[in-house]
Amino acid sequence: MDKINKQRAERLYNEGKIISIIPCNTRLGNMWVEPFNIHKMLMRDGEPRTFTQWVNEYEYYNCNNEMGLYLHYYTKL
Repeated sequence: MDKINKQRAERLYNEGKIISIIPCNTRLGNMWVEPFNIHKMLMRDGEPRTFTQWVNEYEYYNCNNEMGLYLHYYTKL
């Protein structure tokens, strides 16, 4: 997996690619925390969830002082 910045992650997400997100103080391959894959999908109301909605919700529930306060973004190129 290749690490990318937030702007590129959002652009690739809008193109339909799968983006993996993980708190910044954790590592890939960690046995306790695995990356969470996000992609465009239709919700019940028929509208796709935006990149910002995914990021905000994940950061709210998973980012803290121990895990890290922001996310790292990865994709398979």
